[in-house]
Amino acid sequence: MNIYQIIHNLGTYFITTNADLLLQPKNGGERISIIDKDTKLQKHNIYHIHGSINDRQNMVFTLEQYIERYKNSNPLVKFLKKVFFPRNDLTILFLGYGMSEMEILQFFFEKIGKSQSIQKRYIFKEYFHGDEDLIDADEAFFKSMGINVIEYYIDTKGYEGITDELAIIEGLKREIITERCQRLSVKPTPENIQEILKYIKSNISVEEYFFKTILSEPDYQYTLDWFIPLYENGYFNPENNPKIKKETRLGEEMETIQRWIVIHYLIRVSYLNKQSPDKHISSLLAKIIYQIINYPSISERTLNFSTDRGVLEIIGNLSVEEINVTILKMFLTSFINNYSKSGLIFDIERYLIRNFLNCEKIGQMLLQFILSIEKDNIDIFKFRMYEDEVKKQALILIEKLLEINPIKVFCILSAKLYIIIKDYLNRDHEFSPDFYSYDDLLKFIKIQLLFSFKYITPGIGGRIIDKLLKKKEKTLRGIAIELIDNNYSIYKSIFWELKENPIVFSIPQTQNIFAHHHVEFSEKEIAIANAWIDSLPNDHKEENYE
Repeated sequence: MNIYQIIHNLGTYFITTNADLLLQPKNGGERISIIDKDTKLQKHNIYHIHGSINDRQNMVFTLEQYIERYKNSNPLVKFLKKVFFPRNDLTILFLGYGMSEMEILQFFFEKIGKSQSIQKRYIFKEYFHGDEDLIDADEAFFKSMGINVIEYYIDTKGYEGITDELAIIEGLKREIITERCQRLSVKPTPENIQEILKYIKSNISVEEYFFKTILSEPDYQYTLDWFIPLYENGYFNPENNPKIKKETRLGEEMETIQRWIVIHYLIRVSYLNKQSPDKHISSLLAKIIYQIINYPSISERTLNFSTDRGVLEIIGNLSVEEINVTILKMFLTSFINNYSKSGLIFDIERYLIRNFLNCEKIGQMLLQFILSIEKDNIDIFKFRMYEDEVKKQALILIEKLLEINPIKVFCILSAKLYIIIKDYLNRDHEFSPDFYSYDDLLKFIKIQLLFSFKYITPGIGGRIIDKLLKKKEKTLRGIAIELIDNNYSIYKSIFWELKENPIVFSIPQTQNIFAHHHVEFSEKEIAIANAWIDSLPNDHKEENYE
């Protein structure tokens, strides 16, 4: 096993004098190279107390720099005092200290002072067989600093022997953890909760084992019983949500995303609670996810794809009463702006549309949202699949919402149609998915618009047609004429009272009215139609109408 992986498995806090980046942060940890008065010891962080190659100005090379770094007034000294002389039972393990670091180590302990501590401190030291006198001398030297020597021999496996020794210690630790974890598989009671939580907090391996245990437990009540204790002890605090880590490696910026294990537990709780709803649990779940969405603010929220996808799944299991539509829309907008657009569109159907189809307010928001998603940065080969999924979801929502509020559906569709037309006219018509899908998308929205109009009462329908006829875009005015054609007996008076010649701005739709309804025309209407035709320029008649 890689020595750095073993170190991670053994440790919770990492303090190094190395400037290299070989030890990588895990489990949500960060790399800290500047220690100031506000620096706190936090789990899984890597503290470069002598600087790192990412911060060369803060690196320590010379004796003068060491002396300056360990002045009593330097925040580093105060930070290390809290590490080495706390009122707790931390176990300290020194690795990689050779002869050149001995004076530094001695100087360091002299500067931070001596104190009675319950800490256990160990240092790995390399020896050859037969170095008993040197071992005795080192043991005496380190004992003065409260450090116990663990020797390993380099005349057999070289310096790689330290990896084997660490692996043995890791194995022993794993056995202890396994024994401790067996105590976790019990129902939480006021008497054992704090003891179990102490075990959980002691090591990331214990924490992972604990959550895997309650996630795999067939007894649903056992899983739910832990929800309140974990909530009350801050396990779902949004500040624990791991952030995206950005580091420069070999001159390239890399991003890593850590998994937040509690999200998987919350997902399971949400499914169990959906099966047998409990108002208190529902309320807390909603509170937790809205805190995650808004932390530290909706505009500067912590981004973690794994967490956010879990949040979306949890929202899908909440009751309608617990859904804040405004926050949900902001969350979806944040999601679409920072992650995969094509991926989210499938998750919306899976987690939201299926669960909230009967809710008018959520349904309207989802229809507006999925129709508003821009297609920028979507791979052209994935575009058709994405477009088809948008249409599929829109159809599901439209069909249901037309039963509830057809006017709102028509308004949403007409607004989208207007945006499509405006956007297309403003684009450069170069090779792009938009260019080839424009007519297809326009036809889809138009068909749904015409279909939804059938659900609207004549009084409101007439006002809609009048409004469309006043638009400057010919496409929108053409749709108004087509609406009249489809509902001629109701809206024919609007057509014949037009001040502007409809043939000029809507040739095919006007032709359809003439073809479909000419037998119904009165003599007055025939005269109006002939006047419209006669008023056209000859070239316009020949090219566009005759």
